[in-house]
Amino acid sequence: DMFAAFDENGNVRGVAYQVYGFGPTEDQILYAMTIGSNANGDQISFQYYDASEDVVMAIFETYTFSNNEQQGSLVDPVSYHIADVILSFSNITQSSVDITYNSNVEIAGFQFTVVGATIENASGGAAAANGLSISTSTSTVLAFSFGGSTIPAGSGTLLSLDYYAVDLGTTLEVSDVVISGPSGVSISSSGPGSIDFINPFIFNSSSRQAFYYFQS
Repeated sequence: DMFAAFDENGNVRGVAYQVYGFGPTEDQILYAMTIGSNANGDQISFQYYDASEDVVMAIFETYTFSNNEQQGSLVDPVSYHIADVILSFSNITQSSVDITYNSNVEIAGFQFTVVGATIENASGGAAAANGLSISTSTSTVLAFSFGGSTIPAGSGTLLSLDYYAVDLGTTLEVSDVVISGPSGVSISSSGPGSIDFINPFIFNSSSRQAFYYFQS
């Protein structure tokens, strides 16, 4: 089994080796890791490889890099947890995005908030295909089933999100994610994070010229 750290571009920033604790953690397998990064404030995520299942699983917690910082010890380790549901973005445009999922468990319902844009519609994907009712406000998406239907464990597109009023140079963020299982118990999840809409053009403009400005 392996435990590793990654930056936002997917580069490996550290791989842990197994050690045994002592005292209160005697006979427990722990992981010791040195993480390298280019700058303070870099966002580090983690993944765990389960050799018995031959599967890579995302870790719920993340870490903001700080130079020369040490966390945990052999007698007082830091705990990280495997996320049951991992959300991510795909098919990103200036007005729509697919929210994809990879889940180890059934999903009975979910809710999240969108910041930096106004929601126009949410539809389709595994949520609609499996009988979940999808409703939205201008900033919140909610999906659940009146009849107890669930999305089976697996992966795919959770739903498609249409939005507007996102300007170049702003960030669209999905936050406050809550996912529940068939029993109504909250399920741990990670992602999807945020999308930066950056103006790709850098230019200087003369005060003596006439020009057209294209917003998209």
